[in-house]
Amino acid sequence: VLWSSLLVRSDWAPLVLGSLHGAARQRSPMPLRASVQRWCGARVEAAEALRSFLVSKGAELDAQTLGPGIGTHGLGIFARRPIAKGEVLAAVPRSLVLEVPLAPTTPTVPTLRPSPLAGALPTGGRWYDVLGDGAGRAAARRLAERLLEEEEKGSKSLFAPYIHALPAPPQLHPLQQDWSAELVECSPMLKRLYEEAAHCHHLCLSASTRRAQHSSAQLSGALSLVLSRNFALQGSALGLLPFIDFFNHHRDDASTATAVSTRVPCTFQERWPGMVAMVAERSIYQGEELTFRYVAAPDSVLLVQYGIAPEGGNRHNLAGVEVFHDDVAKICREKWRVLQSWGWDGHTPLLFTVPDGLSSRAPLRRFAQLLASVDQEELAAATAVRRGRRSAQPATPPAAVQLLISWLLRARARMRLPDLVKDEKDCPLSAAVAAVVAGERDVLEDCLQQLEQELLLWELRVEKSERAIGGWEGVSIRRSFSTLALGSITTPETADV
Repeated sequence: VLWSSLLVRSDWAPLVLGSLHGAARQRSPMPLRASVQRWCGARVEAAEALRSFLVSKGAELDAQTLGPGIGTHGLGIFARRPIAKGEVLAAVPRSLVLEVPLAPTTPTVPTLRPSPLAGALPTGGRWYDVLGDGAGRAAARRLAERLLEEEEKGSKSLFAPYIHALPAPPQLHPLQQDWSAELVECSPMLKRLYEEAAHCHHLCLSASTRRAQHSSAQLSGALSLVLSRNFALQGSALGLLPFIDFFNHHRDDASTATAVSTRVPCTFQERWPGMVAMVAERSIYQGEELTFRYVAAPDSVLLVQYGIAPEGGNRHNLAGVEVFHDDVAKICREKWRVLQSWGWDGHTPLLFTVPDGLSSRAPLRRFAQLLASVDQEELAAATAVRRGRRSAQPATPPAAVQLLISWLLRARARMRLPDLVKDEKDCPLSAAVAAVVAGERDVLEDCLQQLEQELLLWELRVEKSERAIGGWEGVSIRRSFSTLALGSITTPETADV
């Protein structure tokens, strides 16, 4: 993985100036391995020069404690000695941070009864802390424009050492590489995220005031750097943090989540006035890469937002489950009125996520309960508003569980792996999308096992009821249990609710 990533980057211009301004890239005539080694050395030297410059301006970056190096994911920061929990690893004054004001969002009046389907509707920027609202998009655009302005100043800029040491924009980011329709269609969740991100990117680029001075490639490169490296700072600001943003993302592996040595090593803090810092979250051994968690998110979000390729085992992974108009075409008028009150017109597909959507009173489970309800009591249970954390929740009827299973089976069948050898240029992106799809399939498999266990528990309750009261309650439960077939997608027509 290391050599493949470096081979892709080996012919990049050594300065971000070249990458943003479209400088011609010339392949070196020297042997490939020597070219890669020279590239690695140049990146580390630039980062070391940046560290020395920041220290001369008041930063706390002990060369005996940490330093730059080349790891599996390219340039990173590594421990040069054992580090104890709570030690301050890096501290940089705010005066050396490239930042812009972040206007506070206008508070909205909270609704008394938020729609259960709000998260499943196409609401742009659900995963994007910066791009999800107009103020965040404006700040990201201004920060990208300021990065270009500082770059134009050359050596006269205070941030010249930082710009010189910056890696090139992530190659898998949607702003750096066009994603084919075939790749986007591999996963409904990936498609929704990509379309939302593309819309937000367009809003940022179209509002830029420097379109006359810079090409679209330059603006896209600067914006992708900002989106993949920004920090939200105290005092409503968005900034790029020299040297500190060289700490790579910590990947949460589900198989090693309980091991102390695999927990996130560092956390970002602003504990001192005018200083931003990285602090050791646990004991760190010498030679370990210093990382922190950008965001606790599934692989699809990391790929779209940061251009980070999945490595498998992400314990934050989610899978998308779509519900279409055909799934509710035969429901009664009373149920349609409920869905309309929840804000859905039936035309736009709903996209739920699992496993969070299968928890008690989660939107996907409530939606299935509504469609599977066969009497007024079950309809009232599906539409009831939960009051208090300890309020008792009725068990999900087996017909609703079977409906959930049918949706998950369909979601698994609709997922497909991309062709990894169709286009050599798209191979890294295709491999990343394939890893995302594989992770979502694993999530669906786990959720299907959970739902099958629920059905088994219902069977056991039926048998217990039949033995206890002579079968009458068991007959009633079995009638509800068999309302839907396992592979059914729509609920039966009911004349009156």
